[in-house]
Amino acid sequence: MTLKEKYILYSNYVINIIKGLGESEVILMYEGEVNHEIIKTLIYTLECNLKRTNLSRILQKKVFCIIVEVIQNIEKHYYNLSFKKGAILVIHNKESIIVITGNKILKEQYLTICEYEKKIKGKSKEEIRKMFLKQLENGTLNNKGGAGLGFLYLARKSNNNLTFYFEDLSDNFYNFILKVELKKFNVHEKV
Repeated sequence: MTLKEKYILYSNYVINIIKGLGESEVILMYEGEVNHEIIKTLIYTLECNLKRTNLSRILQKKVFCIIVEVIQNIEKHYYNLSFKKGAILVIHNKESIIVITGNKILKEQYLTICEYEKKIKGKSKEEIRKMFLKQLENGTLNNKGGAGLGFLYLARKSNNNLTFYFEDLSDNFYNFILKVELKKFNVHEKV
């Protein structure tokens, strides 16, 4: 399978998610290089676009925090440290806000992310909170400056409504697509 065919598969995955959502509005869509200047621009664009929606301030703040985390993940964990590329899509409909990100990762990162997924899948809000606090207290920093809190943080903000999707690109690379869904009926919870 060629790289173009694999990109089409990725695009089809995202298109199928959007089709399944019914009537939705795009808040932010970006695909390309991810660096400090682009992150600042994406955050500013997101803030402006969120202000134009009818979303509550609480929900806007949750979306903002999630976007900052997923963008940092793309920047920190992209397989090529000299050129980082990713995709970000934020959409909302009557029931929820959906954040979808994608980036290329190495097989070793794929295995690590699969372990995180196993740890948090099916856990209750309280179990996630306890895992987060334990990791915050006892976690050590890795070589990229992370303490293993990112997926736990996203799980806390989204009531553990995370979907992990991996596409095998070659012997050593995967497309990693993460879907984070915030249900609008949970907006009165703490940010």
